[in-house]
Amino acid sequence: MLVVGLLAVVLSIGRRDAQIDRNIQDITHLRKISEDLLKTTISVQMSLQFHDEQLSALYERIERLEG
Repeated sequence: MLVVGLLAVVLSIGRRDAQIDRNIQDITHLRKISEDLLKTTISVQMSLQFHDEQLSALYERIERLEG
């Protein structure tokens, strides 16, 4: 009876440890995804700012031609 109880405890601890390891892997993957998303967001914002500046410069040139 004692052996069965000990075996159940060992199996329970093993399952818990395996779940913790899976959680750590999942969190690591989520962190990498978050980092990539942040880098992409920054890159898109910089690109949008560049295009806004280009459009403003073109608009000013057109205004000068019309004026």
